Amino acid sequence: MNISSLGKRVYATISVALLCQACGSVEAQPTFTTLGVLPGGAYSQSSGISGDGTTVTGFTFFTDTGHSRAFRWTSAGGMQDLGMLSGGSTSRGGGVSFDGSTVTGFSGTSSGDRAFRWTSGGMQNLGVLPGAGSSFGNAISANGAVVVGNGPSPVGHAFRWTSSLGMQDLGLLPGGSTSTAYGVNADGSVVTGYSTSAAGPRAFRWTQGGGMADLGVIPGQSSSYGYGISADGAVVVGESDGATRRAFRWTAGGMQDLGILPGRSNSSATSVSADGSALVGFSYSEGSLGRHGFLWTTELGMVDLNTYLPSLGVDLGSWVLETPNGISADGSAMTGLASINGTGLKYAFVVTGIPAPGAWVMLSLCGLFATRRHRYP
Repeated sequence: MNISSLGKRVYATISVALLCQACGSVEAQPTFTTLGVLPGGAYSQSSGISGDGTTVTGFTFFTDTGHSRAFRWTSAGGMQDLGMLSGGSTSRGGGVSFDGSTVTGFSGTSSGDRAFRWTSGGMQNLGVLPGAGSSFGNAISANGAVVVGNGPSPVGHAFRWTSSLGMQDLGLLPGGSTSTAYGVNADGSVVTGYSTSAAGPRAFRWTQGGGMADLGVIPGQSSSYGYGISADGAVVVGESDGATRRAFRWTAGGMQDLGILPGRSNSSATSVSADGSALVGFSYSEGSLGRHGFLWTTELGMVDLNTYLPSLGVDLGSWVLETPNGISADGSAMTGLASINGTGLKYAFVVTGIPAPGAWVMLSLCGLFATRRHRYP
């Protein structure tokens, strides 16, 4: 064996060892968990997951009363009832901070529904916009300091709440009459949602300095809705509607049509990772194929979670992942609604350990190097 051949073999051995060591970390088995219900509940629905992927919020519905209760779930503590504001009979969780310590949503009160901000000290009533009869908290910033949502008619406007400023009306697009905020970035400085306008409902991106900017629509469609936003506020995801609905990913370059799952005609994107490279949503066809959740990444494109996760070794049993609506900051965890067809059983779910964006590239390289080793003499 000459020196050149020896060097190649040593290099190949070291390369494979390093790659396989890295692959070991990305091949960790993902897990699927249904979250169950609060005692006496019929079904549960999640609405958001913390940035660190440890905490989920949503609600349990009770058929005997027709009411719901907001919950906060962790793998260590299970499902915690967040209670209600004074005089209320129902509550729902809407969004959760990065570390899971702060939750927003809404609760009934003797004066109507009110957005709340929950911490270990309990629920804080965030009030209403002037002239509005109620308010709903839909999302919360990473540090839990900023809440966004909406106040329905007669003042149906999007709002942004902070402890120092209270509830700020985010206004409307030109010609509009109602607006709703659905997503807020990590530091609370950028908000997305939708506003009616002279041209129809439009997804917006709001900043303190620039106000509400119309994000437009996918060509050929007539309306759009922004549901999720990246940590820096540069990426917005949602749906653009016309004859069909299409999930979109918006950047400064415009609105990208993300397509649909095979055999389906509609899609909607609901939540996006911190860097905007991974998002979740669902795809379906009216009156035929039901909702199937999807994961979209810049590398994979759109993949059906009900086939993609089993390909990673996840046993979903009889559960169908219908509507994912939250993804962690690094894209490794998600939450949403799962059901068992024909049974009426519907539970919130969480999936953890999803390979991070780019991990499948590393896995492919591992296989490539392993198969190429024999080529060195």
